[in-house]
Amino acid sequence: MADKATPGLVRRGLPWAFGLADQGLWSVASFVLTLAAARTTGPAGLGAVSLGFAATLLAMGLARALLLDPFLAAGPRLEQRAGAAGVLTLSALWGVVGAFGCGLAGAVASGAVSTGLLAFAPFIPGVVVQDALRAAGYREGRILDAAVARGVWIATTVGLLAAGLRGSVGAVAATWGVGAILAALFLVWKLGYRPAGATEAVDLWRRHFRRLGGPLAAAGVLDGVASQVEIYVAALAAGAAALGGFRAAVSVFAPLTVLRPALGQVGLPRVARAMAQDPRTAARHGAVLSGVLLAAVLLYAGAAATYGRLLPVVFGASFERYSDLLLPLTVSQVISAVGTGVHLYLLAAQRGRVMLVGTAVAVPLRIAATAVLGAHLGALGLAWAVAVAGFASLVIGVVAVAADARRWRRPVPVVVESVHVRP
Repeated sequence: MADKATPGLVRRGLPWAFGLADQGLWSVASFVLTLAAARTTGPAGLGAVSLGFAATLLAMGLARALLLDPFLAAGPRLEQRAGAAGVLTLSALWGVVGAFGCGLAGAVASGAVSTGLLAFAPFIPGVVVQDALRAAGYREGRILDAAVARGVWIATTVGLLAAGLRGSVGAVAATWGVGAILAALFLVWKLGYRPAGATEAVDLWRRHFRRLGGPLAAAGVLDGVASQVEIYVAALAAGAAALGGFRAAVSVFAPLTVLRPALGQVGLPRVARAMAQDPRTAARHGAVLSGVLLAAVLLYAGAAATYGRLLPVVFGASFERYSDLLLPLTVSQVISAVGTGVHLYLLAAQRGRVMLVGTAVAVPLRIAATAVLGAHLGALGLAWAVAVAGFASLVIGVVAVAADARRWRRPVPVVVESVHVRP
């Protein structure tokens, strides 16, 4: 808690700084895992670790769609500790399902796929639970605790590696998984949450999360499948070299991938609380967050454009011909920045179906644009395809917000609903 003498502007900025630190530490944790696998198991081991890590990220992403984003977007209608208790139980159950699915897939598969999936499967419940505890901390304003938990995770991983737990895919996965479990235990200690009974947790999801969580999960699965399809379509339409140049240019904007979720996770509970009082205030909060992200995008893109040789310096001289991709990718980032505020508003307004429609429209459009523009313009076409699909999704979201704007009325009293949790 900031000291009362701390200037108000600094005090209000601390949650955002802690959120940025938390997201930055997540990037560090992922890099440590990649580096440890590469240095101690070689390219084949890194490939197996990447497969297991991808399965873990899938479980985390679906848990966020089904549980965590609806929890953060619930606003004051759901009491914090009751909601956190239910989410803790549901995330543990989902983690067990994810571990079983990952383990079963690993048992059926062979080679590196089997090795990677089986190595990470036992740790999926711990990873999912710690992510749920972090979300509860964000909703309560305990963002520093979430960031410190990331530090615990990284320190544990590094400590176990230094102690000699390395040299195999299973050992590297264990260093990362044990770190996640200790991070979860740290958050349990700091936040004091205890799980609800299974019946209460399922009832909580049905009454509070189903309306938003179901469409978000469907949209996430649709987007994930489309992303894999898009890779092959891009390679066939534009060629492997153009795809490689496109991926290199995209990575130039990687630092912005830390800023966007940091703003979103800190901002969503605030937008949700504002929504319960007055949707106009929620819309203004979303617009402010979009403005901050837009300014960051323009500043970053301006710096990248000023130093025009960024791609050849980072990736080599052969990538210089892809420097013109920075323009369409900047346009995509601008669209995404504007869409961030719209996205947060729609989450807080429980407009999951609108978001699913936006994804359902954007996905086939993105694949079609990738095929057509990639075939005619190569890597440049792949970059513009992303912008075209992003713009279509943004238009759908803006239309939904505009429709809400016509129905906005004066604020109404809020009734807080509590969920009984058995001790």
